[in-house]
Amino acid sequence: AVVVADEWQGFGLGRRLLGNLECVARAAGIERIEGEVLAHNSSMLGLAHAMGYETRRHPESALFLRVSQPLLRTGERGCSPLVSLAEGANADATRSNLAA
Repeated sequence: AVVVADEWQGFGLGRRLLGNLECVARAAGIERIEGEVLAHNSSMLGLAHAMGYETRRHPESALFLRVSQPLLRTGERGCSPLVSLAEGANADATRSNLAA
């Protein structure tokens, strides 16, 4: 979940958190990111739209919309230093799987 307290909204923190989540997921080899957003959360839906997410109806609930986007490798510009940690962990897991 990406949550920003009410008093901190409007400062770009949600965009930064979601962007870093994408970077870490991409570095870990995840190919698609998907989430559920309350249908009345216009701020989050606007952010998702601005960041290129596709929005569609939730298959099980009218209270939510589903947002998703493929994680294409387009460079890691603006990514947190955590990305290098995720890349290292992914490489370690790959080596462990190959050794088994």
